[in-house]
Amino acid sequence: MALCRTLSVVLLALASLPFYDQTLLAKGADQDRPPATLPFWYTPGTQKVWDDPNQQRHDAAYAQQRRPTYDPHTVDPAYTANKDWIIQKRECPDLKSYLFKYESTFDTRQGYHTDGAVIVKNGRIVFEEYSAARGFGPMQRHLSWSMAKSVTNALLGFSKNSDVLGDDLDLNASVESYYPEVKHGGDKQPSILQYLDMSPSNKWEESYESSPITSNATNMLYIDPVRDMASYVLSQPAKLKPGSFWEYSSGNPDVLMGVLKKAFQKKWGAVAGMNRYLSLPFQFFKRIGIENTASNMHRIAFEPDGSGTFVGSSYLYLSARDYARFGFLFLNDGKWGDDQVLPPGWVAMSRRLAPAFLSPDTAIQVDRRYANWSAITDTGVGAAHWWLNLSIKRADGDFGQPYPSAPEDTYAALGHWGQFIFVIPSQDMVIVRLGEDRDYTPAKRFDADRFLKLTLACYGNQTSH
Repeated sequence: MALCRTLSVVLLALASLPFYDQTLLAKGADQDRPPATLPFWYTPGTQKVWDDPNQQRHDAAYAQQRRPTYDPHTVDPAYTANKDWIIQKRECPDLKSYLFKYESTFDTRQGYHTDGAVIVKNGRIVFEEYSAARGFGPMQRHLSWSMAKSVTNALLGFSKNSDVLGDDLDLNASVESYYPEVKHGGDKQPSILQYLDMSPSNKWEESYESSPITSNATNMLYIDPVRDMASYVLSQPAKLKPGSFWEYSSGNPDVLMGVLKKAFQKKWGAVAGMNRYLSLPFQFFKRIGIENTASNMHRIAFEPDGSGTFVGSSYLYLSARDYARFGFLFLNDGKWGDDQVLPPGWVAMSRRLAPAFLSPDTAIQVDRRYANWSAITDTGVGAAHWWLNLSIKRADGDFGQPYPSAPEDTYAALGHWGQFIFVIPSQDMVIVRLGEDRDYTPAKRFDADRFLKLTLACYGNQTSH
């Protein structure tokens, strides 16, 4: 009971933390689409590729994937002007029925509960439904949970633009160069890129309701939420040499957001740098048509910790439509119309197989809740704060696609309790599903693969998958 009271107090404290909604725009130079190769900052030889045939196969699949044949930015000028989505809905009764199967039990924790879903095909919304019982709609913001990790990836890439941090942000630099008080020493100083790849090799326990007392993630987010979360993560001891193994950690994106804050302050000074940093997410989102305005002052909310660092692991709030915009940016290789929002090659780097994922020291376990295999805590193959739908071969066995009903080029941002952004380049699709799923019994859990199967049956190109 004492723990419950403590958590209640902490949750109330979290609710009172400020949201930053400042805007400071910087327009980037227009650039060509990125090449289907690893980007210039991925230095050969700095990370071991544990199973080269797998890496080559994935890189080849990326290079050969069919580019979307439809460009809404030239067909629909209003869309380029960042106005609302073009909506051409087509009914899909089986999909809607599955999404809202437990709508009548929304006030319980039995079954799964879909708050909203948006499907974008060929640049248009073809499906959009919300839970009336739970009071959701097109303007309703929803907590991202760990989908924020993929946004952290994007903010890191956005900061690499020449009009933001540019070359002042070196992804191969040691994170400890920004946090000199951290003394891991020697060969145990992971780079920014290794944190992005979930392979800094620090000691970390990522668990939630199942073991809240011993969980680093729970302690970081709830038990003492006013601390500097990045410093808390960096205080954890190193286990092995960086890059030795892949392990899912909510601490890694919070370190990356801390590094960005330090980089802005290093370039522009403590005060001016902090102001620019606090503007960063809103500077990024405005480039893809998401902006806090007088008529919608809280369209974007991003919670900071007590030190002013955005909680890049968990605490972003957007609407389903705006999550779809974010996915659409990645579908189009980081371009929004003619605006190259992310550096050329960033999306290719983001969706490559994380090298350490194939290390024999990376634990892979079967997640019985989902009846398929899982890497540590989430379903999928690890990339740079994204999840891949690859089948892989390792010394300890062959593992099939996490989502066998979807094409292999599918990749996803995933969040706790049923948050999904699926990007499927070969289908020219972005699929968003938001929910609150706390029932993992086999008969009542939300089956993401079935959801994808129903979606593709209604809206997919049947010839391509």
